Amino acid sequence: NAANTGLPWLNIVLRVVAKDNYPYGDRRTQSSAVLFEPVNMTNALQKEAAEMAAAATTLGKIIALQKQNVTDTAKLKEAMAVATAEQWGETAAIQAEIRQLTGKILQSPRNPLGGMTTPVKKLYTEEMQEAIAKLKETADAKGEAKAKLADDSLAIEESILRKLTYAEAVADKSKTAKKISGLLSLLQNLIKGETKVLAATDDYLKKSAPVGKPLVDQQDGLAADLTEFVKACQDEARTLEGTDKKF
Repeated sequence: NAANTGLPWLNIVLRVVAKDNYPYGDRRTQSSAVLFEPVNMTNALQKEAAEMAAAATTLGKIIALQKQNVTDTAKLKEAMAVATAEQWGETAAIQAEIRQLTGKILQSPRNPLGGMTTPVKKLYTEEMQEAIAKLKETADAKGEAKAKLADDSLAIEESILRKLTYAEAVADKSKTAKKISGLLSLLQNLIKGETKVLAATDDYLKKSAPVGKPLVDQQDGLAADLTEFVKACQDEARTLEGTDKKF
């Protein structure tokens, strides 16, 4: 049992009805109303773009923090004789923040890292955790052990930085590909909808019948979708101009 508004882009309410063949009278039951809200493709694209942009900003912050921590760790290593446990502790705290922010990106359902998700997850569970532990150990160590731990900490941090920088470059390409895919989906839906309207119009003409209101409503809906598609293209063009102007 469906209550359709007649407008394809508006909500549809459905009920599931069950009847049996009981011989002594009709037995019938029905579910409560189930509301289906169609997804507005433009709004979905805009939401995804906002979430991807937020993830890119977070990744940029992570890389900036890691660069600074590499610099700070190198300075402490050079000034080993006068560097305090508190200073080493600060680098460990920053490294912990880097790991926490990385975990936040990995939890995103949008998969903003694309093909680099698995390598970065490995980085999160292994090297990032190891860097924190090494820096904390360095704070309390003495003599040759402290020097060795400082060397190890710096090497791990530099490795993390290289891998994060590479992940950022790959994620940028993945983000562009996703945007193009979203726009193509919009275009395909427009073509599919217009094909149906043309077929229905042709049928009306062959029967010499007046065009019904549902068909007019469908065409109006397609016109609105076309406006949204053009706007989405313009928005993405402005976004990509800053990162890939030639494209």
